[in-house]
This record gives sequence, structure tokens and C-alpha cells, in this order.
Amino acid sequence: MRAERFTSPTVRPRSASASASEYIAEMHRRLDRQDKVRFKLHAMGTELEGKLDDILVVVRKLHNVPFEAGLPRPSTSARGKRG
Repeated sequence: MRAERFTSPTVRPRSASASASEYIAEMHRRLDRQDKVRFKLHAMGTELEGKLDDILVVVRKLHNVPFEAGLPRPSTSARGKRG
């Protein structure tokens, strides 16, 4: 099966009062704890690589982090490519 690659999945709160640093740190901790998807942090964001189903599970878990922190209406977007 070909590897899928998602570049810079973006999860952000839609509240002007929300600070990003706390939930970004938690997302990185969750990426470290999982072993299904390879990831690379760089200056422009985070790159995820693996099977599409596994990537989507990880993105869903990252999307839930702001909800768990009590932030309203987070917005998540990701771009993907094959190969």
C-alpha cells in the first residue's frame, strides 16, 4: 500500500481569547505517544505520513484536544498527497 502524506494539519480555536501554546504542546505529546503514523515537526508545521486510515484517526484525536481544553469550535484542516 502506498503511503499517504499530510502536510501541516492545522487545528486552531475559533476564539480570540484562546492561547495556542498549551494545546499545541498537548498535540505534540499525543503524537509522541502514538506509533501508527510517522511525523516530522518543522518550522512551517507538522508532516504526518502513514496509511490514510491511521492518519485520519490521528488527525481526529488532535482535533479533539481543543474541545477537551474547553475551547469552543476548533477548526481543523489538512492537505494530503500520495507517494
